[in-house]
Amino acid sequence: MNLRYSAFDGVNIYHPDDTFVIEDSIVADNRGHGIFVNSSISQVTLNGVKVRSNGGDGVHYSHHDSYGTAPSFCDTGNIGEEQIYPVRRSHVQKGNSATCKHVNSGKLDRQVLTVNFMGFSSDVADANHASRIDIYDGPTDSSRLLASIPIINNTFPESVTSTRQKILLKYRPRIHYDASFIVEIVANLGIAVYEQKSGILVNASNIVKNGYAAGLHVVTGSGDVVINTTFITGNNGGGVNLTHAGGFVHIDRSSISNNNGRGIAFWFNETSDHTTFNHTVHITRSEVVNNTLYGILMGNQCLADSFWNISLNSFRNSRDSSIFVSPCWSMDKIGHERGVIFVRGLDDDEFSNVPARVEIQYNYFAFNNGKFVANIGVGKETHVQELFFYRNELERNSIREPFPGLNPRSRASAVVVKKHQIVINATYNYWGSVKVREVYERIFDRKDRYNLARVEFLPFLTISSDLDTTAAISDSHERDKIIPFQNGSEIGGEVPGSIFLPRGTYSVTRDIYVRPGNGRLHIEPGAILKFDRSIGMMVQGVLISESDLETQSILYTINDRAYVGQEKSNIRLSKDTEGLLEVHVDGEWGSVCDYGWDIVDASIACNQMGLVLHPEDWSMEQSEFDSTHYGILLSNIQCTLQDTDITHCKSEKDFENSCSSKVGLRCYNPSWSGLRLGMAAGESRLRNIIVEHAGLLDFATNSFKPALQIDFNRHVLEKLKIRNNIDSGVGIMWNEVFVTESRKLTDSHFISNHRHGLVVHTQGLNIYRCEMTNNDGSGIHYNPMFTKQEQRDLISWINLEERNKIIRIPDDITGNISLRSDEYRYFIFTKTKMNKRFSITTSSGRSIGIVVLNSFKETSSENLAFYGRLEITPDAPKWDIRNNLTAFPLRTPGYGVLVDYQPGQVPSGQAIMYIASVDGLRNKPSWETHPKIHIDTVTVKGCNRGISSHHFNRDINDYDDHFHRYSNETILITNTNISDSKAEAMFVWAPFWDPFIKNLAEINYTIINCNIKNNKKDYCTTAEISVIQTTSSTGPLMTQFLNSTKKAVWTSGFLTFGSTTRTSPIPLLCTTVR
Repeated sequence: MNLRYSAFDGVNIYHPDDTFVIEDSIVADNRGHGIFVNSSISQVTLNGVKVRSNGGDGVHYSHHDSYGTAPSFCDTGNIGEEQIYPVRRSHVQKGNSATCKHVNSGKLDRQVLTVNFMGFSSDVADANHASRIDIYDGPTDSSRLLASIPIINNTFPESVTSTRQKILLKYRPRIHYDASFIVEIVANLGIAVYEQKSGILVNASNIVKNGYAAGLHVVTGSGDVVINTTFITGNNGGGVNLTHAGGFVHIDRSSISNNNGRGIAFWFNETSDHTTFNHTVHITRSEVVNNTLYGILMGNQCLADSFWNISLNSFRNSRDSSIFVSPCWSMDKIGHERGVIFVRGLDDDEFSNVPARVEIQYNYFAFNNGKFVANIGVGKETHVQELFFYRNELERNSIREPFPGLNPRSRASAVVVKKHQIVINATYNYWGSVKVREVYERIFDRKDRYNLARVEFLPFLTISSDLDTTAAISDSHERDKIIPFQNGSEIGGEVPGSIFLPRGTYSVTRDIYVRPGNGRLHIEPGAILKFDRSIGMMVQGVLISESDLETQSILYTINDRAYVGQEKSNIRLSKDTEGLLEVHVDGEWGSVCDYGWDIVDASIACNQMGLVLHPEDWSMEQSEFDSTHYGILLSNIQCTLQDTDITHCKSEKDFENSCSSKVGLRCYNPSWSGLRLGMAAGESRLRNIIVEHAGLLDFATNSFKPALQIDFNRHVLEKLKIRNNIDSGVGIMWNEVFVTESRKLTDSHFISNHRHGLVVHTQGLNIYRCEMTNNDGSGIHYNPMFTKQEQRDLISWINLEERNKIIRIPDDITGNISLRSDEYRYFIFTKTKMNKRFSITTSSGRSIGIVVLNSFKETSSENLAFYGRLEITPDAPKWDIRNNLTAFPLRTPGYGVLVDYQPGQVPSGQAIMYIASVDGLRNKPSWETHPKIHIDTVTVKGCNRGISSHHFNRDINDYDDHFHRYSNETILITNTNISDSKAEAMFVWAPFWDPFIKNLAEINYTIINCNIKNNKKDYCTTAEISVIQTTSSTGPLMTQFLNSTKKAVWTSGFLTFGSTTRTSPIPLLCTTVR
């Protein structure tokens, strides 16, 4: 046939009664589809057919479900090889139906049989309680089981095909349920397939230059897709797009090239009513070349029974990643990268226990350009996911940073980038060199950024011609890969022992990481450390940075050397780092419409100019900049995290002057990361130091940190000068509370920091004789909350390298535990169903101190109780983690406790306790030993707010943010001056109200002898607090509220005394309000 120039379809076959074949024909230049088929027979063969230049799809196939009437499955006998196909059977089950079988036989040699399911109806929705149809590849149920399919209401299972001439169907009813089904047995876009039931075979074909969707587009349904020796090229919308419920997919010896879109895209249809039992994909001996998006996109394919084999293929010239595996959940939280292979675990606790095994082996990576060749990692906080990268050849790749003036942390440009906080085995690969130092420099790991994994690459292959060799491998000498910490005036890397830095100026080019245990870094008076952008210092050992000479402070600052190579020619801001965003497009300068503009677009624009975006201060109102210059050239810009130039992002240029507002953007100059004293850091001394121009942790994720962050404060902090940082000045996460006197921060200055001067997250700190001046946030901010990311980051740094400080429950418990004076341990609870009861004791006269670093999850069945005696008695004090978390941190009244751990039926593990032998302080009243925050002789001037604080009514929220609640929370403010605040002098906020809270907390603010003047507002509270003014026996102490622009004292909320909640006036004694 030669069918041309039809006003509608070239061939339109609707509801055929049998299979059919079209051979040696031409179907071209028709206004509709080339060939349209709507069939319930499920077998169409096109052989030697040329289909081209049609207005619709080349081949449009839709499966039509024809139910009709059919004999009963269980009541109809077999007629053997004389059976004429297709044959239909149906069945309706009632409560007394029994098991029945049906054998079908083919007449011809090598004939196979296919079972199509026309639909199920049932009153059962649970597969575990449904009737089933078992299908065997032969005449008996001892033959190989092909499928066992549950009969669930309104589902359409994929077809099942035998490999032999006979097939057995066995129906197994579940008693007391009703069910019905119909089956059909048969003898077995360029192309668009709808409601596929069995499969599609494309063999030795050309699918070329189709104008819509993909060359081969399977839209709905289920079943097999086989593509052999086929050229799929030049199609709009991609080469192959499979959006069905699953089945066996095999692509072999084919070329998918030059398609506008993805080469091959797989999507799992989660809402389909088709049920499948096979999710297998083989892509072999094919080439995927020069497609405008990903070479292969594995969409939401993270299914428990999926199997992927991608081997012996060639990937070239893809505009984006050659292979991209995307998650199937929370896609907006995942950062995407360009490169050859990108594998990243999902950052969510729900999937941390989902097993996964990824093997990348026997590959040749060469002549690639971009930000990385392999960017690989597994899920965080997981022990059941594995990744193997070995016997690969990596050479002659050109890897460059897209923004030369910015140093990345999480998205570095390197041949291999590793993401995980464990040691990653990358041995037995060929790295293009036989020199250990050169190989090590090509791997971006913990030697470069302290928060990355350590990569073990020794031994490696020394030849590329034989990846299986056992002879041509390097030596495994660790000394060969050591990169010296200091090279003249240039420093950086790991500090394994004791290192002294005398007075001088040093350039820090990679993160300084002071190892736990014996790592000690001594920085002597007069030293100046200049850090590259985003580079910082993590101390897990000991840092001694002190000077007794006022004129010889130790300075930590940014390296102000010039960065070259930053491209700014096609984008700029009207006023240096802020103002109207101007772009150069098609030879002219113009502006950008703010329609569709978001933080991703803004971040890329800032990075493109060598600047960074602060997530709390980036969007400018129209009144803040002059928008009269330049017309609008771009609108609805839609950048992704793969993009590096906003003028090349997807956007609209022809928008008919419909935009009235333009983009105003505020960026920041990049800074270095800052100093961090980690959870395992020993007592360090910081005295007379200056920290400035810090705070940028990672420009790629818009992450910022305080210039000095202290994870567990057991340190000496005196005479600090923290100034001009783009985040907060100092952030203290945990304070060591089991000491005779609370930890101190004294004689320090916090000046002109972009956020707060000082942020404190837990009780137990004395702030004496400090000055907080001109900070953009508060002078002092108290916020007893860790975000999910902060909480996970903190507990991940607990020192797992010092095994003697870790006790795993219940594995390491063989008897009672005794702690020496001032000794501490981390108790880590593993996932187990074993009850455990044991005691912890110390020497007489001392106490046991307990801090809950990470509590049990809300969904876990675990519980933990501490008893104040070594045996359980009715009068023994009891502290229950589940019901009384506000009692912690806890100092026991005696020298020992009894621990009772009950995992329940669904334990999650992961709880961590810090338990130490501490001073009993039995000669002091409890109110003196209870941790508090004491602010004394402090000057807060010119900040946005003077002192601010948050209080919370829950322990953990739905986003896994952790809130630290105390049975008594006290903030004592004495002899303090708060003046010239741009907003409130004091601001207290309680953002949540939980009516089901079990334990109320007492919150006290005591303000004595303070001057609060010249503030826009003086005092504001939306919390349940009491403010108490006291007097001294030696004379009255006066608190003054002077010259407020607005309300001097304002409160909205409740005052709580004991367990009673009521609205009541706040007593302000000896107070002047003027």
